[in-house]
Amino acid sequence: KSIESLKVDKEFQKRLKTLFNNNGSDKTMHGYDILYTKILKEIPKNPTILEIGIGSNNISIPSNMGKKGLPGASLKTFSDIYPNSEIFGADIDKEILKNFKNVKTFYLDQNKLETYNNEIINEKYFDLIIDDGLHMQSANLNTLIFSLNRLNKGGFLIIEDVTISALNVWRIVGGILEKPYEMSIFKCLDNYAVVVKLKYP
Repeated sequence: KSIESLKVDKEFQKRLKTLFNNNGSDKTMHGYDILYTKILKEIPKNPTILEIGIGSNNISIPSNMGKKGLPGASLKTFSDIYPNSEIFGADIDKEILKNFKNVKTFYLDQNKLETYNNEIINEKYFDLIIDDGLHMQSANLNTLIFSLNRLNKGGFLIIEDVTISALNVWRIVGGILEKPYEMSIFKCLDNYAVVVKLKYP
């Protein structure tokens, strides 16, 4: 599927794109504003959200945004849209772990599955989990393992920045996943995104 084929609420997309850009997020560069416009319309009005990968600007950390990156940019956007929601961010860079408004952050190393279940999230279930952290298949698969048991019914896991070389792995995963999970792969502007939904029975 291509994100350009998605039918979305244009007014909401415009608002979302403006917020992402104003807060310094790079999500619109990949066309994720289109994908999130669709997803956000399918989850509750006050969703519980977890984003893994706050956006480190420490160039010694893998998958960093560069020195000019603005950590927490997309978290700020979700906070602007959902001021009454519980929103969480996680990252391996402890220097950027800052709480603000309705956003709480915690340390997470995607290469160590045991760090996912932090006391900050305290066995919470999520309507939306985003993996925009360490863009490696092993790290993404750890996020998948965690998410399969932590999504609310109707909830989504979105894995961003999937390269074409990783697609065969995700096609295998899609073949293994059983109901009530449903997986889709979306072609974005410069890469792919994997979307897993916990469907209602």
